[in-house]
Amino acid sequence: MGLYQSIWLPSSPSRLNIVQTIRSFLSALKSVHIDNNWAPEIFENQRLRHIIKGAARLFPHLKKDRFPTTKDILFKITYRSISTKAQLNFNTAFIIAWAGFLRSGEFTYTTQDKEDPMFIQKNLTRSDITFQPPNHQYVIVRLKFSKTDYDHTGVEIILAATNDALCPVHALRELFRNDPQHLIAPLFNIDGGPLTRKVLVDHLRVRLNNAGISDVGFFGHSFRKGAAQHAADHGMLNEKIKRLGRWTSESFKLYFKDSEKTLLNLSYRFQKGAASRV
Repeated sequence: MGLYQSIWLPSSPSRLNIVQTIRSFLSALKSVHIDNNWAPEIFENQRLRHIIKGAARLFPHLKKDRFPTTKDILFKITYRSISTKAQLNFNTAFIIAWAGFLRSGEFTYTTQDKEDPMFIQKNLTRSDITFQPPNHQYVIVRLKFSKTDYDHTGVEIILAATNDALCPVHALRELFRNDPQHLIAPLFNIDGGPLTRKVLVDHLRVRLNNAGISDVGFFGHSFRKGAAQHAADHGMLNEKIKRLGRWTSESFKLYFKDSEKTLLNLSYRFQKGAASRV
């Protein structure tokens, strides 16, 4: 016990965050390994996972509720009639983030990004969108950097055309047509500046409130969470969800939970020994 105390073991209520702190430290170390082309596999070690799991039992952390932006909510917060370029950019960002299982950092920008001479090499720009001719049945979104892209070779996300109100291909075509920008410009621009995470979350909450939905528990990752929940609710296998969301660990299971209907079907099958009619 003395060893752990010598590292850090606060006696105040902040000790409830100790597991998250450990994970943050390990994440930073993992980033160092990746940046130096050292093998990151050590951080997937089973013994290390057991240690963290044990710490979580000793020091439970009460997490804030984080809610998914479901397809139903997405439909309610995307405007059918768009009067400004800002509204168009928000609409498209919401739809693409959901359809592509995007992390907030993959399609938003920091205030310092625009001044970075390496902006084009690091961030999502108009040039990273490729429409597939002849009928634009899908679009390719290329992420130059992604959390699990350890080799920094880029990740290509394919978004199929759905030809409905939430069609990602149609949304991007409308963005390019009605808000033309240079190919090196940020994909999403709000009032002449790149879309930041804070602006995204603030506007998401405004639209939620306008739709009569409480904004508590909604954050930048709510779109990614909502996409995973939608996939699970419609019977998509875990491995398929993991692939669409580009997860490399089992952490993807934290992004969704079984719906009441799914649990009801399982309970029925268990008790009756037959498929549910629900």
